[in-house]
Amino acid sequence: MNMIHPFFKSGLVVVIVFWFGNTFLSNLLLTQVQQHTVLERPYTAFFLTHFTNDGLDSWLTMSEAIEYTNQYPDSSLYQHIFFNEKVKFQYPPTSLLFLEPFQFLPFDQLLSVLNFLGWVSIWLIGYFTYRIFLVAYDTASSKRQLERREKIGWLLLFVGMALTFYPFMRSWRLGQAQTFLILLFTLALYGWMTQRKGWAGIAIGLICAIKPPLALLAIWGLFRKQWTFVIGMAVVGTIILLVSLYEYGWQNHLDYLSVLSYIGKRGEVYYPNQTVNGLLNRLLENGSSVEWTPNEFPPYHPVVYFVTLLTSACLIIGAIAIGIKSSTTHARILLLDLFIASLSFTLAAPIAWEHHYGILFPMLAVVIALNLQRKPALWEGLLLAASYFLLSNLLEFTHRWPDSPGNLAQSYVFVSVVALLGYFYWIRKALYKSCMSHPEAISKDTAKATKPI
Repeated sequence: MNMIHPFFKSGLVVVIVFWFGNTFLSNLLLTQVQQHTVLERPYTAFFLTHFTNDGLDSWLTMSEAIEYTNQYPDSSLYQHIFFNEKVKFQYPPTSLLFLEPFQFLPFDQLLSVLNFLGWVSIWLIGYFTYRIFLVAYDTASSKRQLERREKIGWLLLFVGMALTFYPFMRSWRLGQAQTFLILLFTLALYGWMTQRKGWAGIAIGLICAIKPPLALLAIWGLFRKQWTFVIGMAVVGTIILLVSLYEYGWQNHLDYLSVLSYIGKRGEVYYPNQTVNGLLNRLLENGSSVEWTPNEFPPYHPVVYFVTLLTSACLIIGAIAIGIKSSTTHARILLLDLFIASLSFTLAAPIAWEHHYGILFPMLAVVIALNLQRKPALWEGLLLAASYFLLSNLLEFTHRWPDSPGNLAQSYVFVSVVALLGYFYWIRKALYKSCMSHPEAISKDTAKATKPI
């Protein structure tokens, strides 16, 4: 008679124990060496006791940009705000369309509404990540299905993980549009995995209107003949662009290219910039890594610029090229390709803040589901655990050595992201070899959506 409790069969207890240790025990230790942790104010503790906040990181600059275009419709938005006033408004004109419907509100009410919607978004991210996990588990499983109480356990776990995941808490507390973009990305993955790839493309297209780097997914999709996905991206992207051109004019869209060029040559030295550019700017002490400078970028440094350019090219080409010669329609391999591409295009940008890597949260849910159906090596478990620890926590103590090579410690999120990207490549290769060695093991391509609990 099998006496093993279902919770242990599904790996739920193992993940709960890890999350408890990562969230509570590690943060208890961190309080001995730093002032704040993700559990305390202004993050999880504040989130659980307030429905909104006064974060205005995205909303202030976007509102100022809309106000300027309304007052001076024939003037150059970016020349005035970005180059003359030196306000770090780095969004494309298309981004302003999302804020236009709220402009009738006084600014303080605008903040309350948008940050409340961001608060709701984080709960939804937790829920849809759980749904993604169920789809991945059921699709990969040739064994038993999860029981109802197990599903409830996984739901509570993923929601709890979302509420203690530093990139989410940081994004919400700052008043960042990124909170909504992570929700859209999570919905895109869910759509992709449940064979609603057109809707997935629409969600990615909406993201690109605010964060252009993921537009490269259209090229990625073309090489893999994911026509429905690409059409979804193209349709929503074209509509948004045409409306934006009508509303803000050609010149502002052309001027945005100058902004991208300017940023690309400099990047950011401030520690939340977790890219090759940020790491090099800090290592070369090209400005203060612990003080935010709202009106200036670090000076141009040729080493930073050319190494960033080279690594970005490698990341982009690698993500697009992988699997082209060995084309496959296997659902899990295509999904891993999507993970690799999305993460690579984010990492390739000269500036990618800590909260931009919130896109990893639903990806890791899929990895958990896949690994519950196989026997991962010890090194895999250690890598995933260490990467999640670095990604999900606030490690303020790493800022103690800003003016020395010790500032490499500030790039702990970057290390986590690179490790996970490498792991995605590795598990993709292992899965491909398995499929080619055992063609009969290739599961049907259509993922089945799991019924909600």
